[in-house]
Formats: sequence, C-alpha cells, structure tokens
Amino acid sequence: MIAQEQDDSWSYYGYDGLGSARTITDAGGELLYGADYNPYGAVTAEYGGADSSLGFTGESTDASGLLYLRARYLNTTIGAFLTTDPVYGMVGSRAMQWNPYLYAGANPVNWLDPSGEFLPLVPILLGAAAAAAIGAVAAAAIGAIREIYHQKVTEGRCWDCMDWGKVGKAAKDELIPGALAGLASYFIVPLVLMSAPVGLPAMATGAMAIFTSGVTGGQVYRAAHNALNEPGETDYRLFNPIDMVVDGVLGMGLFKLFGGNFSRLGYRPNNTLLSPDEAARYNQWWDDVARRPWVEQMNVEDATRYRAYWNNVAHAQAQTAAEDFAVQVRGLSPRPSKATAFVSRATGQIYRSASGPYFRPDLEDIHPLLRSRMPAVSQHSWSVNNCAEVSALNDALWAGENIGDLVAYTVDVRTLQPWPRCLNCIQTTTGVSSRSDNLYTILGEYRPPR
Repeated sequence: MIAQEQDDSWSYYGYDGLGSARTITDAGGELLYGADYNPYGAVTAEYGGADSSLGFTGESTDASGLLYLRARYLNTTIGAFLTTDPVYGMVGSRAMQWNPYLYAGANPVNWLDPSGEFLPLVPILLGAAAAAAIGAVAAAAIGAIREIYHQKVTEGRCWDCMDWGKVGKAAKDELIPGALAGLASYFIVPLVLMSAPVGLPAMATGAMAIFTSGVTGGQVYRAAHNALNEPGETDYRLFNPIDMVVDGVLGMGLFKLFGGNFSRLGYRPNNTLLSPDEAARYNQWWDDVARRPWVEQMNVEDATRYRAYWNNVAHAQAQTAAEDFAVQVRGLSPRPSKATAFVSRATGQIYRSASGPYFRPDLEDIHPLLRSRMPAVSQHSWSVNNCAEVSALNDALWAGENIGDLVAYTVDVRTLQPWPRCLNCIQTTTGVSSRSDNLYTILGEYRPPR
C-alpha cells in the first residue's frame, strides 16, 4: 500500500528495508504517524496522532494484538508463533528441526515470514551452490592433475610437448560430476544427523555424518563420471568397498582440516537462536503457558515440550560461553586447564571462570552457602585454586542466583572437549545441571540428563 484516504484527505506510507510501515505523512510531508519496532515486530515507540492499518513487515495486527501471517499468528511480544510450523523439520534447516515456533528462522533482521510457513530456501540454496562449486573445482583440478601425470609419466612427454588441450578437456569433463558429488555430500549430512539413534555419542554422530557424506559424494561422482563420458574412458567401479572407505576417511580428514568439530556437529542445537536474556524471557512465558493452556493456541503437551526446548537453549549457551572463554584464556601463563560457564535459566546471566591462580576466590570471599557445601579438602588454597566451577558458582551466588536455576558446562582449554566435574565439585555444586558430565545426542525433543 502506498497511500490511504481518510476524511477526504490522502496520506502516504514510508517503509523500511523489511517493508514495515514506519511513517505516515500528508501531501506536504508533515509527519502524521511514526512507529519503531523491535526485531520481532513489537512496537517500541509511536509518534503522532494518526492511525495506521499496517505495521511490522507491512502486515496487520488484529484486535487480539497478534500479527496475522496467514498460516499462523505471531505474538510479537515474545517473538514466536503460537502454533507449530507446517514445514517443521525440513531437511537442511537446523532452526526448524529444533524449534517449530520460530519466526523467520530466528533471524528477523534479514528474513521475512509472510506466509507463516518459513522455509529458509536462500541459505539452503547458497550452501548448496557453494558445495557444488567446491566439488566442481576440486574434481576439475584432480582431472587436470591426472591427465598431466598420464602425459608426463605414462607417455614420457616433456613440459613443452604437453597436450594442454587434453588437460583442459580432462578438467572440463569433471566439472559436472564434481558438482553433483558436492551437492550429494551437502544434503546427506542433515539426513544422517536427523536419523541418528538418540543416545549415540556426539562425536560418533558427527563423524558418522561426515563419513557418510564422503562415501555418498564419492559414489555420485563415479556414477556421474561413467554416465557423462564415453564408455571405456576411465570407467569407475561403483560400490567398491576400498573406495568407499577411502572416500569416507578423506571426507572426515578434510572436515577436520578446515576446522570441523565432530562433537559440535553431532550434539549442539542451533544455539545462536537467542541471547540468554531472550531465552530466559521465553522460558518464563512458556512456563505460564504450560501451567495454563490458552484456548486455540497450544495444548499442555506442546507447551511443556517447547519450554523444555528453552532449557536446552540454556545448556547450549553454557557450552558456547565455556568454549569462547577457553579460547580467551589460552594465552595466560600458567595456562588454565579447564574453563566453565554457568547460565541462569531465571535471569539469562552468564558466569564464566577457569582453573588456575587468576580466577581463585580468596577463602573469605566465598559465599557462605558455597562454603557450607565445600568438603574440607576443598577449603585449601590449592584446591580452590584449581576449581573453575567453584569460582563461577561463587560469582553466581553473590549475584543472587538460585542454584537450582543454573546450568553449567566445563571444557578442556586446549581441546574444547567436555570436562566432567570432579567428585568435590559435584558435591559442592549439587543442584546445578551440567551436560559436560554426560554428553548425549539430542534429536527431536529434549531429554533430561542422566
């Protein structure tokens, strides 16, 4: 809508990059109405005395205060839909897999969801295009190198005698098979992750996905090469056990070479969905819903499962914070051996610490509740000096946190692998939920720690 007529006079809309109605002006340019929105569409400020029939992303808000987006209604106050996404669980969408109530894939600054059926095709297609391009370039390079080797070694040609036309043709002939192999490898990973057995260790799940990706890409490459080239021109045997093992191991090696983390791939949900304070706000809202289901919105089972999801987000936030802090303290000397992060599900605050003398609380500065829990052996400077969890929990208690609201994660500073709490720490931090003690794969729905 460009303009609206009211009381025999015309006024004109002004929109931002998302299509949200931000201003209404008269024919002379005088501001009649203005509005500011938060990223999820809640109005944070209004100006002028006029009314606007359009709001966030150019949509209309009904009498209940909900934004109408065809398939579903959006509650802009909490930034979430009231019912699940009809395309929930689409392949390639981690956000959809973990949270069917998200608006615009939890990226409202860059994406729209006008139908209420969000499918992040653009990032999926960009990822697929990148995978195809990488596969094509890699296969073309291998084809060229193979032809050069054939002419140089088998035929004994000198560099000046090389048939570079054949080299170019060998590279060109591998472009399509390589691109198809890259696409196959790209799309097989989320399929394996979503179909892996619940309870399979995180590292095993991630490694299995990448191994399968390598095997699949190798087989697709060979099949496409055979189909697109003349019979007899380097035909490949399909489903050769040795080739499949080599392809899988090569895929895992390349994944690790470029900084891949099997545990992170296999275990972590998309923990960039919300900041801790947003997660805490969502958690409280859904806690209310779970206790008092609202008519035509959500049943108790859905609400309870969704609230459990935000508990999962808090654990993921703790893991990310611990890993980030571990990277920050690596340069200290002596280097801490472990780093930890506690996240409050009540306030969303994060409390970080690490082992070593830089993070040791003085005994007189330890919170009374924490000191009452500490074994006698831990009340010596050496023990406290090397306990990251005590320091972080101490900060949380002095900030007024309740132990039962805290989740924790501890990692090895050098490898970023999970580090379980020692027996003293388990006694001292009883009531804190820590996933670094027992890692397990979460697929589909939240499962409490054992």
